[in-house]
Amino acid sequence: MRTPMGPNTTKSTGVNNTIMRFADVLLMYAEVANENHGGPTPEAIEAVKRVRRRAFAPEDWAEKVDDYVESRRSKEEFFDMIVQERAWEFGGEGHRRFDLARWNLHSKTMYNLYLDVTGITADAFGHGSNRYSWFPEYIYHRTVPDPEHPSRTVVEVTGINPKEPVTPVGYTASSFGRSFGTADEDGNITLNASLEAAFRGFITKETVHLMDPENLPPLRYLIPYPAQAINDHRGELVNYYGFQ
Repeated sequence: MRTPMGPNTTKSTGVNNTIMRFADVLLMYAEVANENHGGPTPEAIEAVKRVRRRAFAPEDWAEKVDDYVESRRSKEEFFDMIVQERAWEFGGEGHRRFDLARWNLHSKTMYNLYLDVTGITADAFGHGSNRYSWFPEYIYHRTVPDPEHPSRTVVEVTGINPKEPVTPVGYTASSFGRSFGTADEDGNITLNASLEAAFRGFITKETVHLMDPENLPPLRYLIPYPAQAINDHRGELVNYYGFQ
């Protein structure tokens, strides 16, 4: 382009293109410090707090930043907090699969997610155990003026928590729990194509009942060393699967 958009652009023009977010650096530091020291150090605790301060209003910091982080004092509790924090912080940014793989949590998470999704679908069509009765079959939305930009509109959504028993006046209903798939009269669940694709290669309705939740296969997400490379290095290189 003749006139570069400059450092203030939000577009990926090559100027200020994001490679790694600072929140990622802070959470990786906190994770490593927790592992190396057998529990969270003061610096690790502060690193997580810095990430959460950005997510909450100052009046909520005492409860949702300080109390929340300080209450996770053991190595295991702090690790579990980081696992959840990375899910919230990097949702939709392409981190989760690789995070879960390096923690050896991918198989367990995908297995439980499959059971949740099929359970929600079964309940939505009246064939479940009502374990997911809290999950709405429908959500409701409408377009309203943007209070910060009068010339624009935003979508207002309701009916997620709590559920709405009927469609509110002025809103349009959209399937939510019922959008995951379908159930026949015998309660057999078929997930929609996009969800089936998300589990493809790991779990299907034909294989889920054959899987042992205590002995799930690992995700082999790293390209292995080729046999020739292993031979050339006389056994110094080894392919490890499972990341135990």
